[in-house]
Amino acid sequence: MNLVREKNLVSKAELAKCLNTSKTAMSSYVNLLLESKMLVKKGKGDSTKEGGKKPTLIGLNESYKHIIGVLIKVDKIVISISNFKGEILYIINEDIDSSKGPVFMVNRICELVKNLY
Repeated sequence: MNLVREKNLVSKAELAKCLNTSKTAMSSYVNLLLESKMLVKKGKGDSTKEGGKKPTLIGLNESYKHIIGVLIKVDKIVISISNFKGEILYIINEDIDSSKGPVFMVNRICELVKNLY
């Protein structure tokens, strides 16, 4: 998954070569990830000098899941929501009174996240 994220668009054959595995095994892995919707087909690549079939390019499905990051400081909460590709969609900075205790802070974080959806 990290290799797909780094390369953005990649073929099954290129993944197999980079990860030193067979094309058959890589095809099975990629097909499972395509079925789960973690990866999606993104078009066709260029054929080789010898010609042949153009490879299908795959990439991360940006909308597969969202990632929530929370940074708690003494006087501030920072919450970010990113897509599956790691691109930040929303960010919230809120000053907070930590003397109200951890339960208050956790409840406030939950409220802020719920309000984003």
